[in-house]
Amino acid sequence: CAEGYIGVTTDGMKGCHACLAGFWSFIGMSSCQGCVPGSFSTKASSQCQQCPIGKYSGPFSSACTSCPAGTYAAIGQGVCQACLAGSYSTVGASQCTKCPSGYYSGAYASECTICAAGTFANPGQPSCTVCLAGTFSVSGAGTCTPCSNGDFSGPGASSCDSCSN
Repeated sequence: CAEGYIGVTTDGMKGCHACLAGFWSFIGMSSCQGCVPGSFSTKASSQCQQCPIGKYSGPFSSACTSCPAGTYAAIGQGVCQACLAGSYSTVGASQCTKCPSGYYSGAYASECTICAAGTFANPGQPSCTVCLAGTFSVSGAGTCTPCSNGDFSGPGASSCDSCSN
């Protein structure tokens, strides 16, 4: 029988049967072999192919599935990996992207969240940090700004007040 087919005998008659999708065989094999996780095959295949980046598969798969947002996969993966806190991904990603300055995220994030006024975040942070007394920030800040001479603020301030008031 040709590659992707196995020899079978039914009622004394010899014939060839195609391997199902998710299985493969070489010439002369007596049984079809299953594709391992991270690979797939179509019907009557002589080999399994690795899943491309951003996709995964379980055993005996006929196709690969895109990783959901908040996860990623390298080539030939059986499962998607989680994006760590401080990073995110979209559907079918090959890697996670760090949140930019002024944004944060938890694990498995599909997007980053902007830091509120009075807080800040460096790139790739899992949370925002409250500005110290004597500083302030607007929303989406990557750092807190010191108050000008003659002005003051408490912790977590979005602006400074004048000492003369």
